[in-house]
Amino acid sequence: MGSVVPAILGEISDTLEWRKSRLSRDGNECVEMCRPAVGLVAFRDSKAPGAGALVITGGQGRALMALIRDGAFDPPARR
Repeated sequence: MGSVVPAILGEISDTLEWRKSRLSRDGNECVEMCRPAVGLVAFRDSKAPGAGALVITGGQGRALMALIRDGAFDPPARR
């Protein structure tokens, strides 16, 4: 069985139930997520919902969220 690689979909249905953090403001400055199919999770930019979505497995999504929580993508501190 081959490995699952992330996909970027240019067209993903707006009928899906997209969610964003309760902490997000009305400024559309966040990432939205949904579950397009069993075992998959999709992420898109709330400012540009028609620009496509990153679709990955649930396990990859959990790993990504752990990296984000741990600060792996935070910019370096300014001196």
